Amino acid sequence: MYRLFCIAMLLASCFATSANARDNSSATPRDGDKPSVSDSPLQESSRNRTAVRGKSDHGNEGGKIKGGSDRMAKEPKQAVLFQDDYEGRAEPGKKYFVPQRMLDGWHVVEGVLIGDQVCDDHGSVIRTDVRFDDVEIEFDFQFNGGSRFNLVIDDDDEKSVHAGHICRVSVSKKDLKISDDKTGGMNLEIRKQRQDPSLSVDAKATLEKRLAATQSNVPVQVQPGQWHTLRVRIKGDRMSALLDGKLSASLQSPGIDHATKKELGFTVIGGKVSFDNLKVVKRSLSAN
Repeated sequence: MYRLFCIAMLLASCFATSANARDNSSATPRDGDKPSVSDSPLQESSRNRTAVRGKSDHGNEGGKIKGGSDRMAKEPKQAVLFQDDYEGRAEPGKKYFVPQRMLDGWHVVEGVLIGDQVCDDHGSVIRTDVRFDDVEIEFDFQFNGGSRFNLVIDDDDEKSVHAGHICRVSVSKKDLKISDDKTGGMNLEIRKQRQDPSLSVDAKATLEKRLAATQSNVPVQVQPGQWHTLRVRIKGDRMSALLDGKLSASLQSPGIDHATKKELGFTVIGGKVSFDNLKVVKRSLSAN
């Protein structure tokens, strides 16, 4: 009997231990308890997917910036033909040509090109060789006593015009003018008529009408001592000028479409004018 009693007590104890183990396995872990090994990879994987998706949506780590591909598709092809920020020197340098008698009229000071009229009979001239057709020219300028400057585009092999002048933009504190020099004021035939004191009244009227067709003159407000930006665009026979980002003038005239433009530069009149960040960009025919 005693042996049967001990066996019964032992079986009862085993059943109680098994029941307690089942109850503990279904209980919520206490704070600080580690999650099961099977949970850990699933939770970490879920966090990683969320983080990577968030970065991609915001344009980071390989995600596309919203609208970036559209802008790239619309941007016309371009090639930089010439640029200069005038840093690191005190003179214009070998890239430029200045007439001998005007050498004292051009210097570089603290990364800025400064032109000053030093001859009574002509503004101070500086040019650089750049060959182009359709183009965009941009630079900053500041009036510091000068009354006017010209951005002049030349081809010294063109013998139908004075000094190879093809076209120009002329800027003062109060006006901006675009000129087709090739068929206008610098054409040798027209210059001869303008210098002829015996020209008849009718011929003078015809001459003035022809000159007017080769120029576009608009009023502007340029503040002395302040920096402004001029952007000049040439496409075919049209030349446009944007002052501080706003379209100021535009001219369509046949001489502008001269195909072998070879030089460009500045002529400063009446005192000092400063220039900086000159950039010449050749644009594709699809450019606006």
